[in-house]
Amino acid sequence: MVNMKNVNIVTDYLSGENFRRDDGSTRQVFLSEVGFTSTSGENVQAAAIAYAYYLAEKNPMINGLIINREVDSPLEISEGLAVGLCRTDGSHKKAYEVYKHLDMADSLDYTRFALDIIGADSWGSIVRYW
Repeated sequence: MVNMKNVNIVTDYLSGENFRRDDGSTRQVFLSEVGFTSTSGENVQAAAIAYAYYLAEKNPMINGLIINREVDSPLEISEGLAVGLCRTDGSHKKAYEVYKHLDMADSLDYTRFALDIIGADSWGSIVRYW
């Protein structure tokens, strides 16, 4: 099973000679409909989004990471998923603030909390190409 932690398996595979363009360049990879639920806690969801973003940002073949949902869906919540960056009433979850700052100069300040949740000392220790 491929997930964000091992997404490099896909990009490494696609880097092979058989998958390169005629000019020898590698293809672009876009990750869409990526979602992480907050049912285990909003900090866990926000940490997962930060981790996914840094993995995608630092992988030279990944050119896009599209988060699944801006606002939680009541139907999905009834099925155990709350993948929105906002609650059903539109109020912001922790994931919203983290996502908002991910590509800004202060992103590491907003994501430092996630290292404890993930169990890492630094982003560079767990993100390839850092």
